[in-house]
Amino acid sequence: MIFTGLIGYPLSYTLSPKIHNAAFKQLGLRGIYLPLPVKEANLTAFMKDLRNKNFRGLNVTIPYKERVLDFLDRISPEAESVRAVNTLIIENRRLTGHNTDLDGFRGSLAEKDIKIADRKVLLIGCGGAGRACACVIRGRKPGAFFVSDLDDEKAKITAQNFGAEPVNFRRLEAILSKNMDLVVNAAPADLQEIILPVLKSGSVYFDLNYRFGLNSKKGVRVLNGLPMLVLQAARSFALWTGERAPVRIMKTAAGIK
Repeated sequence: MIFTGLIGYPLSYTLSPKIHNAAFKQLGLRGIYLPLPVKEANLTAFMKDLRNKNFRGLNVTIPYKERVLDFLDRISPEAESVRAVNTLIIENRRLTGHNTDLDGFRGSLAEKDIKIADRKVLLIGCGGAGRACACVIRGRKPGAFFVSDLDDEKAKITAQNFGAEPVNFRRLEAILSKNMDLVVNAAPADLQEIILPVLKSGSVYFDLNYRFGLNSKKGVRVLNGLPMLVLQAARSFALWTGERAPVRIMKTAAGIK
């Protein structure tokens, strides 16, 4: 049996078990994916004990994508580049960290044909997922790249690491008025009422959150993070099983038609 799962807290709502368990079933693999809510006070004990469990791998979500770094034996170069991990592989009692959010964001940009080169881009939210997006955006050579976060210091550090300009969160509306081509919301908050009214026609609003009901604005493409969730899950699944993930089945399980 291939035991996998998701650690985070709280985990009151997650589509990841549906997505991964559908993939196991489609490929005829004896595997299971479990939600594993771990309170912050119990994280150290959980991670230390993980080496003795029968798990093949785990996903990591808020608020632990950075905190788990302290418990790993090795991290992949991409995870190192963003200093955040969302996928663990457990093998021979050793823990290796990966970041498949980069794969998910890259894949989403490709699927939706979103161009970044020479465009004006604003990223809001500089946590683990946000920094993964920042890494991808930098690699696409935007014409102008801005980052913002409720924590101004976090925005400044992210900007320095990924060649962007930090923006004080209180100045969001001012920077949005400068004709952004793409706005990515990686913050765990619904910011549509702030962002959509000032976006120009032809721009894209990409909200990594998939639980918010998205509004619409004429001339603006409004996208949610469900495709990114599935594509990062597909990469995690492949890392754990060595099999090509059945992406179409995983999308159906996530409610993507």
